[in-house]
Amino acid sequence: MIIVYTNKISNRLKYACNFIFTEFFGIEFKLTSNPAETNSPSQGIINYSTEKIISSFQVIPSGLLEETEIRKTEFKVKKKNGLPVMFLTDDTNLGFDIFSFVFFFLSRYEEYMSFTPDKHNRFPATESLAYKHDFLESPVVDEWLIFFETELRKKFPDLNFKKRAFTYLSTIDIDNAFAFKGKGFLRFGGAIARSAIKRNYSDVGQRLKFLSGKVKDPFDHYDFQMKLSKITGIPLIYFVLYAKKGEFDVSLSPGTPEFDSLIKKIAEKTTIGIHPSYASNSDKEIVLNEINDLTFLTQKKITKSRQHFLKFSFPNTPRLLIDYGITEDYSMGFSTHNGFRAGTSNSFHFYDLTKEQATKLKLFPFQVMDSVFYDQQKMNVQESWAEIKNICDVVYKTKGNFISVWHDRSFDQNLFEGWRENYVKMNKYCKEIL
Repeated sequence: MIIVYTNKISNRLKYACNFIFTEFFGIEFKLTSNPAETNSPSQGIINYSTEKIISSFQVIPSGLLEETEIRKTEFKVKKKNGLPVMFLTDDTNLGFDIFSFVFFFLSRYEEYMSFTPDKHNRFPATESLAYKHDFLESPVVDEWLIFFETELRKKFPDLNFKKRAFTYLSTIDIDNAFAFKGKGFLRFGGAIARSAIKRNYSDVGQRLKFLSGKVKDPFDHYDFQMKLSKITGIPLIYFVLYAKKGEFDVSLSPGTPEFDSLIKKIAEKTTIGIHPSYASNSDKEIVLNEINDLTFLTQKKITKSRQHFLKFSFPNTPRLLIDYGITEDYSMGFSTHNGFRAGTSNSFHFYDLTKEQATKLKLFPFQVMDSVFYDQQKMNVQESWAEIKNICDVVYKTKGNFISVWHDRSFDQNLFEGWRENYVKMNKYCKEIL
């Protein structure tokens, strides 16, 4: 056991310690404000105060974890040991408040502060300190905790840290399900007419071949995806948009036979979660209906989610998910940039900053998403693969959890040539280094 002494035990400090010691280090800890307990038997003492305690590892508090309000001024970022750092104190041991550093990133503190939202009312990557200071592609929380572990081992050689290992999880969003199948005569015929007017004869030809039974639906690669998961042993989660059609929700309608048949098949063979619709973000009853409808269809309890368009805002979205029985959310990433939105590749619990309490909802950050490469960064397949491999290697180096996001449309060889191959390469590469 390690003892953490502090003048004031706050919910913020408890949260930071739980992640650092229990989840990351795998070490039992005890928080205390009683100086006498620093003399009790333990494998190490961390002194989180300005007091002097013999044989302790001292971390000077910055004050952030004793507060119950949200600061309005932007935080300063410096460099130390080649890594971005905040909450510098003095040269005692680490020289900065690592507890505040971890809390700042995991609580998503900056997303509660004033910022300019994007057109979908989301917190943009460009508003984050990580983007502004050029470390969005670095898991700074994990990197500093690895350094912290090294220093603690030097000070307290009897501490037993858990052995962490690299993991990979593949996730696929079903936004459309099919390109052609199940669309109905009017919708399908209208699409052919629009393509003909635009002289997109390739699309017209593809649709006619599908209609004649010569080719499969170009989005229908689900058997291939599930087979690859089985062969590699890499877990796969599908997030299903099961909602009424809207401006940003263009999937097949619930109840469409082809759609329902697909989802039931997937639910029988692998893991599924809800992909709450764009419309549901402003109407909690819609979320409940979508979860209930998907539950009824699959006869599976739905506990995992990822927001459509990544419309995830603190604290309202996670509160809503908790109310409806969601225990894991996979929205923690940006739609325009790849990297580490929360400075870590590891899952962590949602801390409700306005209520000042930790919750049971776990947030799972993803690091790469296909559409970021081809829609936002305008990178070709080869450039994208190099970036995917680079980020994967960074996660591997920190023994973290690599999570990728792919979309149903990305397997269409006509629309996104080479992206199915990138998906296979990514899975095989991760399998090799597991």
